[in-house]
Amino acid sequence: MLQDINVGWSRLLKGREGAMLGLISAGIGLHAFNQFAIVAALPPAAREIGGTGYFSWAYTLYFLGSIAGGTGAAAMRDRFGARFILLLSALIFAAGGLLALSAPAFSWIMAGRLLQGIADGLIVAICYSLIPANFPSALIAKVFAVEAIVWAVAAIAGPLAGGLLTEAYSWRASFLAVSPFVVLLAVFALTAKVRVTEAAPVPLSVATISLCLAASFVLSLSSVVTGGAMQAVAVVAGAGLFLPALKLDGRIGPRLFPEGAFRLGSVLGHGFWVLFLMSASHSVGSVYLALMIDAVFEFRPAVVGYLVVTMALSWSAVAVVASRITALAPRHRWMRTGALFQLAGFLCLAAAFASGSLALLLAGQV
Repeated sequence: MLQDINVGWSRLLKGREGAMLGLISAGIGLHAFNQFAIVAALPPAAREIGGTGYFSWAYTLYFLGSIAGGTGAAAMRDRFGARFILLLSALIFAAGGLLALSAPAFSWIMAGRLLQGIADGLIVAICYSLIPANFPSALIAKVFAVEAIVWAVAAIAGPLAGGLLTEAYSWRASFLAVSPFVVLLAVFALTAKVRVTEAAPVPLSVATISLCLAASFVLSLSSVVTGGAMQAVAVVAGAGLFLPALKLDGRIGPRLFPEGAFRLGSVLGHGFWVLFLMSASHSVGSVYLALMIDAVFEFRPAVVGYLVVTMALSWSAVAVVASRITALAPRHRWMRTGALFQLAGFLCLAAAFASGSLALLLAGQV
């Protein structure tokens, strides 16, 4: 990690550090903007070209690609260089957007989202990995503060741009909204003087990543098979495939997970379970909420986008407050309370869809 006594904001916003901040901000901004820009466009796309039954796969394939790209990013960066991988990722992301833009069938959108997921996983992982190698240690907190602002601004602008383009032109135009971030990422990747850490190259854990992707794919089949029995089989089979991924990690190839991941009885294992369960519990809302709001309330696409992003903005605000809690006992209390707030939110959403109440919908998201 770099050390330097000149660590003011002026140092961060100009010269080599300014170019690096632009590169990282373009990558994080692309991730946040793209996540919300198309959320209101997918329901009308599914209606127009026939994809309501496969709606979740627009997200499933995106996240599968993101897993593949994110877990392999460090190895790809070390093997081919950060600049090359970021430029390649920008091209892959653009290709995915063009595929979705010209889609004659919903399967084209699914394929485009898969490409964008791979690119997004590579971009986000590499951008965050470049922070400690390219900024003095005393500047890193400022870098993360800037990225939090970039994420929040992009998250706010995403549904506005995507929704307005959908209303003014069509849902296809929403896939163009992220274009400025793609261009900026490519420009900064070419101009910034990128440094990487001097640690040993990270090996690519092909076997473990493949097993995790296979498990995720089988688990995702539960959203398209018919009948409760087949859905249960897909869930159990998908969950069961994660076990060999953990057991064989490091035995049939380089290790992907740290030692003790998901092991009950250890702090690290409990931490992995908390992160997994937290992500799993809100995934239903992040995938289906826009479709449900569109079906029940029939709001304009821009309004749907902002109702969806309310949760993310609330999360950001609470995260700033929670980060200031340093004492261990209050931190534990607030962590446990978080699960209760999430449960209350889901109950509010259920009541909102049953009663058609906008107030309950907003309360549930917050």
